[in-house]
Amino acid sequence: MNGFDFCVKALEIDANPSVCFMSSDLISQEALRKQYPSLSVGCFIEKPITIENLVKRVKSELEYSPSKLRFDEILKLVEYIPITGSLPSNGRFEKDITMDSVFYFESLRRNGSFRDIVRVINMELAKIVEQQNRLQREIQNTIFPDIQQRYRQLREIGCSYPVEYLLFDFCLATLDDDYLDAALYLAHSFHILGLSKSLNLLLSVIVNEKLARDTDVRRLIILLSRALEPRNAELYVDTYGNTFRKRYELYREGLRKEGI
Repeated sequence: MNGFDFCVKALEIDANPSVCFMSSDLISQEALRKQYPSLSVGCFIEKPITIENLVKRVKSELEYSPSKLRFDEILKLVEYIPITGSLPSNGRFEKDITMDSVFYFESLRRNGSFRDIVRVINMELAKIVEQQNRLQREIQNTIFPDIQQRYRQLREIGCSYPVEYLLFDFCLATLDDDYLDAALYLAHSFHILGLSKSLNLLLSVIVNEKLARDTDVRRLIILLSRALEPRNAELYVDTYGNTFRKRYELYREGLRKEGI
């Protein structure tokens, strides 16, 4: 068993330890992530290294904690990923970039990938979903500041669309692999609900790169759906027709698979 195999086994027991890999060989982080897709490690140290720099790297890793980041700070990490597109809803990876391509996140002083961002968001969403029944409105405000005020404004001007469903419908369409519908819902969410550029960028990459079948991405969409689900949504399944019913059932199946 090599060090990477050991780390995979250790993370199955405890998902939260700080890990640094050190090697005298040049490490291709992207190739490593393909071989060990469950690893989410941002600290790779190449030997030789001075004691001073080693202490700095290890100290930085020990002080790093995703739980210390605010949700908006996590979302801003997507801006370190090379993404094309003039509008937030047009985001695509630049040529030869994948979910597992590694970049330096200057604000965190560590390396990471688009997949790492998705996984950290999943951790935060999982915490949010645990509190769902008690604090639904507060939870939504954590993810989307001022969204309740935006809902009120839209009702006051006579918006007939049930705006609480807008981003929820985006999630359901994405789970259904209907990327055209998902892109439309996302564009409307950006312009009508005033979603942040970072969130739009992240979600638009998922749509435009057709990543909904990726395990980490699918978990993100299911958790986001749960955090956004309007109250009593199941009562309106028949009202909104067969397409909504099919997508809602996919979503509920996803919740069961995730044990939510």
